[in-house]
Amino acid sequence: MASWKGEPERLLSSDGDVKVYLHKLRTAEFGELWLSYPGGPILSVLTSGGRGWLMFLRHDDGDSGFSTRNPECAGPEGAMRSFMMNGQQDQYPEAFTLSLEQLILAIEHFCTYAERAPWVCWHED
Repeated sequence: MASWKGEPERLLSSDGDVKVYLHKLRTAEFGELWLSYPGGPILSVLTSGGRGWLMFLRHDDGDSGFSTRNPECAGPEGAMRSFMMNGQQDQYPEAFTLSLEQLILAIEHFCTYAERAPWVCWHED
């Protein structure tokens, strides 16, 4: 299942369905995408200005989950980036963010295997 903020949940049944959401991530100023498996893991994707970060939840029953970190972040220490989540603009550390290309690979991995991408640096929240 997937939902783009402001749209109803939709069952993904093909690679074409996934590509619709990936296109939205590439073109939206701010993106918020939630992917989930019934009774299983959830992947939240937030994008802003060509970068984004992921949150992975094992289940929807109060799991604090994992969020991405970028040990190769070249920005100034303490730099923040604006994202929209649930209609509210929030600031998150630039060091959480990955390139859109990295995000898309991690999303495709999640859609295929229902797990966190093993090559991404994750922090247990």
